[in-house]
Amino acid sequence: MSYAEKRLAKEYKNMLQEPIEGIEVHPSCPYDFFSWDCSIVGPKNTCYENSVLYARISFPKNYPFYPPEIIFISKTFHPNIFPDGRVCLDFLRRYGEVRRAREGVEEYWLPSITISGVLLSLLYLLEEPCVERPANAEAASLWESNRDLYNDRVKAMIRENAEMR
Repeated sequence: MSYAEKRLAKEYKNMLQEPIEGIEVHPSCPYDFFSWDCSIVGPKNTCYENSVLYARISFPKNYPFYPPEIIFISKTFHPNIFPDGRVCLDFLRRYGEVRRAREGVEEYWLPSITISGVLLSLLYLLEEPCVERPANAEAASLWESNRDLYNDRVKAMIRENAEMR
């Protein structure tokens, strides 16, 4: 078993023992820890409330030295989610792909970051998008200028996802 597989097995075990409320994860395939399916219950008091969003986490073979990639399977209208579903979180970038954070601090992936930490950050991102450097400019613009219309767009996508299931 490679170091990456051992680390992923340990992180998965930890998530089973200490689950994050509103998030369920499991390997996409029982014997392959490099791809996880994830369901996220929309955070309370947000336009995502009472919805379930589905994502896939793909881990590189050199994890944890390189970050995972998170892609929403559910269509998601959000400032920090690209139209193709990829999640844009600064700390999911490798060193050298660094972008400046608001405070001028460099943020990038570190091997000490856990998947639990990543998923907690993802939940927070659903509650409070970062509109300074959006992955979806239209969503960021609506979030800032017309929150009601933004919420309507999100809810329409949630309904569309429910109809497809």
